[in-house]
Amino acid sequence: MPSRLVRAAAARDRIACAAEWLAGRAAGEEVLVVAANADAAGDLLRGRALERGAAFGWHRATPGRLAALLAAPALARERAVPVGRLPVEAVVARVLHGFGEADRLGRYADVATGPGFARAVAAALGETRLAGLPADALRRVLPELGAIREAYDAELERVGLADRARVLGLASAAARDPGARHPLLGLPTLLLDVPVESAAEAEL
Repeated sequence: MPSRLVRAAAARDRIACAAEWLAGRAAGEEVLVVAANADAAGDLLRGRALERGAAFGWHRATPGRLAALLAAPALARERAVPVGRLPVEAVVARVLHGFGEADRLGRYADVATGPGFARAVAAALGETRLAGLPADALRRVLPELGAIREAYDAELERVGLADRARVLGLASAAARDPGARHPLLGLPTLLLDVPVESAAEAEL
């Protein structure tokens, strides 16, 4: 399927190109529209549907929603639950508490009980996982943080939780697997102002 990249400084110009693309699809043809947020996708599709009088087979998703749909079968097999920021921070807080009890915080010992520390560590760990940085590589540069990352990875697996990086990784694997093709894959697809801020998002 040929691809086309449209760059425009003005949002109205990008939306106009997206609308033109939709107008060129056959009646009743299934398409997938992935936008930065649900409102953007909904506004685009509603506008085109009003012009045509009716539309069928138009699917919309955000990048996160698409990743969740693609990863769902693998998550079910692993009996893992996708989680957002707050549960991740709770897991990190548990890991940090254990490290503190074992006197393993090293350079972080003096600030570990401060407000926002668990949140900051959770954000850092999430960024390293989204970047595809292995825990052992992190440990060579920042030994304490690398050790925390290893414990965090193990804790996620132990309690059956999947953070954003894990969901994106499973989604990418599903998209590459010819034996487990999701119905949304292979459809004519429009990506509307989709942000790509990490290696994991770029891979998907």
